[in-house]
Amino acid sequence: MKTFTRFLSALLIALLLVPTASVALAETAEPTELIFYFLGEEMEDDPVVLGAVNEKLIEKLNCYMTVEYIPFGEVNTTYPLLFASQTRMDAVFSASFTGYASLANRDAYMELTDEMLQTYAPLTWEDTPETVWDQARINGKIYAVPQLYIENIQGVLGIRGDLREKYGLPEVTDIESLENYMAAVAENEDELVPLLFGSMWTYLYDILMFTPNEWASDANFRQICMAYDLTAEAPTPFCYLYTDEYRQALDTVYRWNQNGWISRDSLSNTHTNRENMSNGRIAVMMDNSGTVNTTGQDMLKMGDGAYLEMIDLSGDAQLLNYAATGGMLSVPTQSQHPELVLQVVDYLRNDKEMNYLVERGIEGEDAQWYFAGELNEDGTVNENIIAYGERNSLYGGNWICWSAFRNWDYQILPAAENCISGYRDIWADMNSRSGNNIMQAFTFDSTNYQNELAAIQSVYDEYGKPLNLGFVDPATGLDEYIAMMEAAGLTTVMDAYLQQAADYLAAQGVSAEAAAE
Repeated sequence: MKTFTRFLSALLIALLLVPTASVALAETAEPTELIFYFLGEEMEDDPVVLGAVNEKLIEKLNCYMTVEYIPFGEVNTTYPLLFASQTRMDAVFSASFTGYASLANRDAYMELTDEMLQTYAPLTWEDTPETVWDQARINGKIYAVPQLYIENIQGVLGIRGDLREKYGLPEVTDIESLENYMAAVAENEDELVPLLFGSMWTYLYDILMFTPNEWASDANFRQICMAYDLTAEAPTPFCYLYTDEYRQALDTVYRWNQNGWISRDSLSNTHTNRENMSNGRIAVMMDNSGTVNTTGQDMLKMGDGAYLEMIDLSGDAQLLNYAATGGMLSVPTQSQHPELVLQVVDYLRNDKEMNYLVERGIEGEDAQWYFAGELNEDGTVNENIIAYGERNSLYGGNWICWSAFRNWDYQILPAAENCISGYRDIWADMNSRSGNNIMQAFTFDSTNYQNELAAIQSVYDEYGKPLNLGFVDPATGLDEYIAMMEAAGLTTVMDAYLQQAADYLAAQGVSAEAAAE
């Protein structure tokens, strides 16, 4: 702790001297404030890490970042209001799940032209593959800097291994053994429930429907329920509401709900799966492997004997790589310093020292991280395998680290000591089966369908969520839900979506018919 305290004291002193230092470095201007908005909530060591980042930014670019956060549970409410209210901001986190395509079509984001990117973010422009830029294009234009990150996105299970042992149950290996475990929890535990969903409830259908069938969904327009076969070279999208597979998944979830395995708080809960598990509210979490591993580390630090086991039920299914649009940075149209924002992104993304700082935090055993000492094949230290310092959990748990600052050249893998049992093997196996699909770069042009999409979104939120979480009997509820979706305009939007997808594939030189031959 002494080293970290000395660092903090020195940093605060340095920051007090910044105005004087900046005059010497840039006699013509005081440092420029850039306001960044990210998802999440401020963590205890965020000010310390951001202070270190800003010290370098002032030296390099004569600017500094002020970071504001939007709780993840408010992504569908507070986030769009930032643009409607013309909130003062220079950069904002964007992603497929924040409505990136819709907001871009409504001119909420500034177009990032090739010339702008080449001039103000030349390293990013040069090092980012065209296929990645294509994922960020809306009607041929770029409205965000996408992340560079290698990982699959499919969900895995995290279960309380201490409870499984307490009940004398075998390891969970399939849905049947998972159900046996949840039944034991529901029968014997009063202080927690098997499942509680919140903002990330879609992992439930990832595990029950999408992954087993090797499907992928369109996260840009989740409300219209479009999917495609990720194994196909040129897949034809379809609306999964009309499939037998969806009905079967609904039946399973309804049974779980009727058994008391899904908390009713799922309809109002806004916490993440990690928060629900770390806070001792659930016995099963469904999320990506990295988040389950991090949550497992959170629990081990509590020292109360609770621990997580990670289970992958995907078998040998082909998986989809994490989309570049899963975490980006956009420049809102009200930004006062768009060019400077791009320079900051270029610096933090590509300079190794700065990327280590913003993505990992302060180096040191008494800080956030340190090199684990694992070696490359040539005998040199692998700098991307890190061990967690004493204060690791106090930085990095929000989306400042999961945005366009990500660079796969510096992507970390936790040291073996910081991995729950099985994580590394599962991570490697799932990534070995992961690839991209041409449809990841397709974006539906919703310009002429805003009224229909708004109406469909209302039905999806009000009626779809209770159905999807098992609070409505699908025997009658599914047909009623489909009828309401169609009345809201689903068929009109779906027809347009399918036509645009066909046109997109044809423009890429492929078609579903040709690929099938």
